[in-house]
Amino acid sequence: MGPPAGGVEASMRGMFRLLFMVVAVAGFVGAAASAPMEPNTDRPGADFTSFNLPAGSNPAQCQQMCEADGQCKAWTFVNPGVQSPQARCWLKSSVPAPQPDNCCTSGVRPQDAAFEPNTDRPGGDYVGIDIPKDWAPQACQAICNVNGKCKSWTYVNAGVQSSNPRCYLKGSVVAKNDNNCCTSGVKP
Repeated sequence: MGPPAGGVEASMRGMFRLLFMVVAVAGFVGAAASAPMEPNTDRPGADFTSFNLPAGSNPAQCQQMCEADGQCKAWTFVNPGVQSPQARCWLKSSVPAPQPDNCCTSGVRPQDAAFEPNTDRPGGDYVGIDIPKDWAPQACQAICNVNGKCKSWTYVNAGVQSSNPRCYLKGSVVAKNDNNCCTSGVKP
């Protein structure tokens, strides 16, 4: 005699959830620990200040300036000789889309790499999936963090597009819009 009807399915669903949560926590903890630098990348726009850096400066100094300024969400270090003889640091009030450019090294402030409440990032989707009703935006973020193709994500609240929340993984960092339907984020 086999397990009761629905018992195997419920058991598999429970194992999947446990496995997912282990992977999600590992991905979330890793993402929160540090935001990597983006060599050969510019993040044009959203600048609130810029300044020349002393000779011999490196991108880590621009990153530290961003982390020390509460208004800063992202930064770009421009190599010496591109805009002036000295390196230049641009601090940004939001997270602009990255663009390949060997002039620069950029990055996103670690805590701002995580969540953008009341924000939709429409477009750029390569997959959209329904997720269980009790899964929060952290689940969508964790799925993105463990997927090499994912650059940003949007979690759509339950009841907006379907009875369950939806998670959209994006192959690029697209522009964001204020919208209380969603929570979005950029992969660090």
